[in-house]
Amino acid sequence: MSPRTREIQILTKVVNDCFTKHNKMPKTRIELYKVGKILGKGAFGKVNLGLHRLTRKLVAIKSTDKDQLKEESTKRKMMIEIDLLKSLKHVSHIKLLETF
Repeated sequence: MSPRTREIQILTKVVNDCFTKHNKMPKTRIELYKVGKILGKGAFGKVNLGLHRLTRKLVAIKSTDKDQLKEESTKRKMMIEIDLLKSLKHVSHIKLLETF
């Protein structure tokens, strides 16, 4: 069995088990993505190229150091950024798929 086939079987089992036990999709976890090279760094963290393991789509994964979010003003800025990205719907802009 190829590593790709094994990977799909494991992820499919995780999704199926969650539907069986809780009747809903599992919470997103970093294991659903393959994290690649760093694309850039910003005020809140870094952005990596990623691959969604089930759909095989390329994504950008932004990771943030939780220690930076201790200040209320920083949390507020992060929430504003998330709200802004959620509201954008245009072919020339990125689309926020999920947060976790």
